[in-house]
Amino acid sequence: MFQIFTERIPCPLTEQGTETIDITVRRLIPDGCPADPVVLFSLGNESAVTDRQLVRLWKAFGSRTDTIVLTPEHRGYGSSVASDHPRVPRYVTPEDAIRDFHLVREHYRDLSSRPWIVSGFSYGGALAIAYAAAYPDGIGVVHCSSGVVDWPAMMPEYDAAVRENAGEKMYERLCRHIDVLSPAEPFDKNWRDREILYALATAMTQMKGSRGKLIRFLTVFLSLPTGLCMTLLKAADLLAGSPMTNYMRSNMAVSVPEEHAADGTYDWRVWRWQQFSKTGTLWAPSEQRSIYRRTEEDWKNECRLLFGTEAEVFSSQTWDVRSLIGRLKAPLVYVRGGRDPWRRIGIEPDEVFPSGGETVCFYDCYHCPDRDPDTGNGIRVMEILLKYLNHS
Repeated sequence: MFQIFTERIPCPLTEQGTETIDITVRRLIPDGCPADPVVLFSLGNESAVTDRQLVRLWKAFGSRTDTIVLTPEHRGYGSSVASDHPRVPRYVTPEDAIRDFHLVREHYRDLSSRPWIVSGFSYGGALAIAYAAAYPDGIGVVHCSSGVVDWPAMMPEYDAAVRENAGEKMYERLCRHIDVLSPAEPFDKNWRDREILYALATAMTQMKGSRGKLIRFLTVFLSLPTGLCMTLLKAADLLAGSPMTNYMRSNMAVSVPEEHAADGTYDWRVWRWQQFSKTGTLWAPSEQRSIYRRTEEDWKNECRLLFGTEAEVFSSQTWDVRSLIGRLKAPLVYVRGGRDPWRRIGIEPDEVFPSGGETVCFYDCYHCPDRDPDTGNGIRVMEILLKYLNHS
């Protein structure tokens, strides 16, 4: 049906230096692929890139035999890490990642003579806009799914959407657990349990499973006393491979254990650094009673403890992706979920793009609604992308 190839492409670690970092690149080529295929250049974001992700994306967009999926990892994530694993990963910035992506694209330029689709999901969607603005040549259309274009240092918008998606009853139950789990100091037991509960709140209010049986089950589950609730939640997390526990451990790790330096287990630590240095979007309360209770000073203190430095996001300009839309020379297809917690700092449905394109809304869907093969949404999006690509 298809073959997947994995390669490591050396890229300069710094813009002016001679040291390099190896970027992992995965390429899916379907059986029967024509000599001049469509190339979906799907940019990696704040996690490792896996074969499973490539297959899932290819299937979501219709399992097309004329389409190659090419995905480079974002530096600092998965196996694309610096050799000395510094405590402060200053080499991980959107700008450096974009330069890596361009070198990767140059390396694979002979895959097709047709203009490419530059694509990204979530943070990767913002990178797709930034990449296409910086390197417009040869791009036929830009695809951004649930990408953030406004990056505030503190983000009450997410809390407002969690409250809306969870409903008042569940949200209040979350608040009661957070009351109990108020930490005395960063990284104590209450802090760790609270971080696990935050991971649950995030997952259940931005993913497809936020409706129906799951939400009814969680409403009952969250009615249990906090101690019992956390015990059962940790047991369920262990059975699922510990994603919530790994998230918590990453966010309190002063350094990364050598055995986990290149397996993606501590990827969230790198994202926390990116938040403190440039991307912001740190949780903030939207109302007086909220599950998110860190103040700006709390976040600054955690940055000092984790990285031994100040959180630059509070004293300098955050990443401005919205202004880059006007620099695009290719049409932009923006995909928006009507229940996505990130939609409030994304693109509105009626926005007009200077170089053409459109916003595709799935009103009853959540984050990155075209990434799930079961919905059929990706097939619709791919048809729209090809419409613009074929006229480029």
